[in-house]
Amino acid sequence: MTRLGLYLLLAFIAANYLFTRAARYRIAAQTCMTIAQVNADPRCLYILNSKVYQKGSRTNLHRNHPCGMDVSSIIPGNHLTNFIKYLDPNYVANICSVSPSPTATPTRTPTPIRTPTPTSPSVIPGDANNDGRVNGVDYVIWNTHYGQTGSVGPAMGDFNTSGAVDGVDYVIWFVHYGQ
Repeated sequence: MTRLGLYLLLAFIAANYLFTRAARYRIAAQTCMTIAQVNADPRCLYILNSKVYQKGSRTNLHRNHPCGMDVSSIIPGNHLTNFIKYLDPNYVANICSVSPSPTATPTRTPTPIRTPTPTSPSVIPGDANNDGRVNGVDYVIWNTHYGQTGSVGPAMGDFNTSGAVDGVDYVIWFVHYGQ
C-alpha cells in the first residue's frame, strides 16, 4: 500500500469516527428522559446541567455517588474543561419536563386496506436507508443498531438478514461503500 493510500485510509477512518460520534450525539440530543426514568434505568446515570450521562454501573458506582444523582455542584473542573474526553462519550439524553400534554378525544377512522408493495429488484447491499447509495449514513444506521438481534433487517443494518446486526453486515457495507 502506498503512503498516499495509507493516508487516505486513515482519513477515511477518522472521518467515519467523527461522523458517527456527531450522529450519535445528535440522535441522543433528540431524546429526553424524566428524572423518574433516570432513577429507574438499569444503567447508572447521572445528571449534569439538565443532561444525562452514564458512568459506572449499579454495582460499581462512580466515585461512590448514587445513581440518579445530580452532580452539577460536585463535578471536577477538569471534566468541564475537557468535555470531549470526560463527558461526550458518556452522554445519554437531556432531561425533559413531566408536564402532561392534553390528549385529543379519539375518533374512529376506517382501517385502510393494505396492498402489497413490490420490492425493488435493484436493492444495493449495504444501503440501509434505501437512497440508492452506500455511504456514511448507512454506516451510522449499522453502528446504531450494532449488536441487536431479532426482527432486524437491512433498514436497521442487518444487510445479510441473519437476524443479527454484526461484523458480517459491516463487511457487506464496507465492500459496497461508494456504490
